[in-house]
Amino acid sequence: MSSEYQSYFIDKRNDRRKKHMAYIDQIVFSDLYVFSKLIGSLPTNINLQLSNSSTIRYTQLFNFKEDIDVFCNRGTSGIDGSTSTAIGAAVAGEKETVFITGDLSFLYDSNALWNNYITLNFKIIIEQIAENLKSVTGAIIILLFVGALSGTWLISGIIPSMIYYGLKILHPSIFLPSCLVICAIISVATGSSWTTSATVGIALIGISKAIGIPVEMSAGAIISGAYFGDKLSPLSDTTNLAPAISGSDLFTHIRYLTITTVPTVTISLIIFIILNFYTVSSGPTDNAIMLKSISETFNITPFVFIVPMIVIILITKKTPPIIALFTGTILGALFALVFQQDILTQLSGSSTLTFEGAYSAIVNSITIDTNIESGNSELNDLFSSGGMFG
Repeated sequence: MSSEYQSYFIDKRNDRRKKHMAYIDQIVFSDLYVFSKLIGSLPTNINLQLSNSSTIRYTQLFNFKEDIDVFCNRGTSGIDGSTSTAIGAAVAGEKETVFITGDLSFLYDSNALWNNYITLNFKIIIEQIAENLKSVTGAIIILLFVGALSGTWLISGIIPSMIYYGLKILHPSIFLPSCLVICAIISVATGSSWTTSATVGIALIGISKAIGIPVEMSAGAIISGAYFGDKLSPLSDTTNLAPAISGSDLFTHIRYLTITTVPTVTISLIIFIILNFYTVSSGPTDNAIMLKSISETFNITPFVFIVPMIVIILITKKTPPIIALFTGTILGALFALVFQQDILTQLSGSSTLTFEGAYSAIVNSITIDTNIESGNSELNDLFSSGGMFG
């Protein structure tokens, strides 16, 4: 019996494949797009283990290399044992085993990784996890050092001195636009929005609390200025990285960035000026009492500004941020020993300053909560830091 069904079916299949590929070529970044790239990049002659639900639904839409054997838990253990099954297959088999799983399936059966018999032919998923952790380690360390730096800069009197002189100089009527401009200038000079926010930004937040300007508005002005400077600074890592990858040169890249960045920061500055007109300071108009409380609690001196100047110079010299923040943390601790012995004595809980007490106070300021009693309820919350703890 003659039939054209086979040729009809083949034509329909080829037509579907063409439409499939045309659709894949034009879709935006999504799960389907990721699977199209992932399946095409799988190595040959492997055992492919699939977890449940979406993983299977996406994977079945693509063709595999003929020497790839595919296994899954569909209809059996589901998410309960996907990772365990994949590890078991790797242990029992000789081929390299690749495991594709979703976040819920992986987390649900993550205890399968708590054993010491995972073989080398299952190394892909382990290495990928290690790479992911490695990619975020630098940012985590920077965040920890930002907390440590804020702790030692508090007990050394750096932040209190910034607040003290800021209360004398910065007036509530121009505070918000001043925050933006100051942070923009420092961020351009340092090439780091994080460093600007962690140093001057922290002090400006303290000043805003002291004079009664809403912290949320102050934070917005600080971040706006810090990121403006970071984007346009020739010292910024990301500003240098982008033209290096795209094949452009640094200053051409910066020139094109100004097309969008300068109008944006100009609009932001105008908004903060207008907001400042309608922001009524709820803090005291006479800061004499607050200034007296600060000077009686800390040894206020401009010499402590040597530390932030050194940190800014290090960043300007393109020193890695972790080293610059570490240096700032250690210098803050040393300046605390020189200028703020009374603070260290208070924090150590003893009547006289000893080596053990000073060491304990400094380490605690770096790692955990530190609260300094000033005798002024408005300043007590201001003179606190979470250290690395947050």
